[in-house]
Amino acid sequence: MPPTEKTDYNQIAADYVESKKKPWRKYVEDYSFLRLIGDVSGKRVIDLACGAGHFTRKVKERGAAEVFGVDLSEAMIHIAQQEEASAPLDIRYAVEDVCTTGEAEQFELAVSAWLLVYAQTLVELDQFCAGVARRVAPGGRFVTFTTDPDVYFHEKQDYRKYDIHLELEDEAREGALIRFHLLNGGEECVVDNYYLPKEAYRDALLKAGFDEVIFHGLEVSPEAEEPAFWDDFVQYPLAFMIEAFKA
Repeated sequence: MPPTEKTDYNQIAADYVESKKKPWRKYVEDYSFLRLIGDVSGKRVIDLACGAGHFTRKVKERGAAEVFGVDLSEAMIHIAQQEEASAPLDIRYAVEDVCTTGEAEQFELAVSAWLLVYAQTLVELDQFCAGVARRVAPGGRFVTFTTDPDVYFHEKQDYRKYDIHLELEDEAREGALIRFHLLNGGEECVVDNYYLPKEAYRDALLKAGFDEVIFHGLEVSPEAEEPAFWDDFVQYPLAFMIEAFKA
C-alpha cells in the first residue's frame, strides 16, 4: 500500500458527503457521538473539522445557543454554507486550520468528528491538540469521534458488510496508514488516516492543557434493525471517542 499525500477533501467533498448516508453513520457514529456530546442547550459550541456541517447542524438543532463550524477544506465549507442558505439555522462557518496558533475565540464545548487521525506524527498530534485547546474556554469540554488505532490489533478486520474496506500496513508504527475505502455503490471514497498509539492521544491532550481525558467505546442505536448485524462493528471497533475536560 503506497503512501500518499494527506487526503484532499476539496477533491472528494461530494463523495464524502454521500458516505454520510450509510447506515453505520446513523446507527453507530451519530448515535454514539451525540450521546456523548449530551445536552447542549444554551451552550456556545465550535465544530472543528466540521466538513460539510453534518454534526454542526445536529448540534444546533439540539438547542445550542451558538454554533461555529470550521474546516480546512474550502469545498466542504462551501457545501455547509449552501446548506445553511437553503435551511437556515443561524450557524457560522469559516475556512480555518485547526493548528493555527495565537489567541482565538473560545467556546464552552468543542466537538470534532475525524480530526486527530490526520496527525501523522507525534509532533503533529501535539499541534492538533494545542489548536483544539486554544478554542476551549476554562471549564469547557472537548468531545471527538476518531479512528481507533487498535484496528491494527483486532482479530477481525473485515468491515465490507458495512460498506467499508479497510487497508492497513504490515505493522503498526508511527504514521502507518489506516486507509478507508468508503463504498458508495459502484464508487468509493478513499480517506487516509494514520496510526499513533492510543495513549499518545491522552498524552497530547494533557500536554495541551486539558486536565482529564476519558476514552469511550461505541454504542448501537436501539432503532437499528437486526442488532446482531452490528456486533462486529462494536466488538472490533473502527473508532472510539475521547472526552477531555479543561479546568
